[in-house]
Amino acid sequence: MKNLNPAIIGIVLAAFVLVFATKSARAQDPVKVAPDQYKVLLENDRVRVLEARLKPGDKTAMHLHPANVTYSLTDAKAKFTPRGGKAVAREMKAGSANWSPAEKHISENAGTTEAHVLIFELKGGKSGKTAKGADPVKADPKHFKVRLNNAWVRVLEFRAQPADKVPMHTHPSYVTYNFTGGKTTFTFPDGKTAEREATAGNVTWNESEAHAAQVGDTEAHSLLVELKAARAKPNK
Repeated sequence: MKNLNPAIIGIVLAAFVLVFATKSARAQDPVKVAPDQYKVLLENDRVRVLEARLKPGDKTAMHLHPANVTYSLTDAKAKFTPRGGKAVAREMKAGSANWSPAEKHISENAGTTEAHVLIFELKGGKSGKTAKGADPVKADPKHFKVRLNNAWVRVLEFRAQPADKVPMHTHPSYVTYNFTGGKTTFTFPDGKTAEREATAGNVTWNESEAHAAQVGDTEAHSLLVELKAARAKPNK
């Protein structure tokens, strides 16, 4: 070792640290440590969407989530034990959206019903350009309701009846979770149209665009998680 060039030693040490960090991160990934409870629904360089299902009494191994939004699909009672800390009990209400900073913890279903949750993990990445247009909440408060809003995300719930029309509006890049299936016709600023079909339980990534819409012959119900171009990064 005495005769090794300091630059070479530095490269070897850096490689070792990188390998160790990668293995450590994988060991803390909820999908790796609790594959029976966590399923990946969508992943790209901006976000990862997980579906978590814990039966009464289920308890996961210690794992790590980056900053995230959780959306509860069921009422449930949960207990979270952070590393080196005390367990914290939380009531989870169906239809509630909550923001959580990065945290390493053990999750446990402390109730008598299944806990079914969507987790939208933020990964950072470059924010795309947002199309010009009206805010959907201001343009169409009848159909768009704000469920959560902070410096990094805004969570909207969209609900419309068959044949309802939605005026022209825009979103930044966003993730959609569809509660129901059905067809919707979108109209863009240049007058062109496109028919898109949603599938219940499906998650899609959407780049920013301006559009108006007309719902098809079934009720439309979806959750939209808009990713903001925040000045500060979420806690890691």
